[in-house]
Amino acid sequence: MRMIVISDTHRNAHILETIISKHLEDADLFIHLGDGRAELEDMQILYPQKKFLAVTGNCDWGFEGKTFDLFQAGDIQIMLTHGHLYGVKEGLDRLMDAAKRNGSRIVLYGHTHQKLTVYRNGLYIMNPGSASQPRSGGRTYGILDIQGRDVHMTIVDL
Repeated sequence: MRMIVISDTHRNAHILETIISKHLEDADLFIHLGDGRAELEDMQILYPQKKFLAVTGNCDWGFEGKTFDLFQAGDIQIMLTHGHLYGVKEGLDRLMDAAKRNGSRIVLYGHTHQKLTVYRNGLYIMNPGSASQPRSGGRTYGILDIQGRDVHMTIVDL
């Protein structure tokens, strides 16, 4: 299963559409980790044949929705969150504790606008960075590939 992981597009519909159109053929799922719900709703209308999951971020004013979500990719449970409620700018301990309490093997988050892929204490952790307003380096998004129990995380530069 291939998932395209995007965060922090901050009303830049053009960049979000660029990423989605690039992966129309190879992605099984598009995941948006918050601060971009307005443009994501537009993409869901433009691409009704594609599957999207999303959580609400701290800048998604006026949008109701989950601040975290859990879903299964085969036998692997994945936790999605924007990250602001877990203090990710100060560290990942609270986020990792929440993921482990929920039985997740993978946790995806945004909010910091800084890309990260790491395997720590039995958890695969990914922050795809920001597709529109990076705080270190260039604009990025992530690809998460799962085949059976194998997990592969990649950060892609735009």
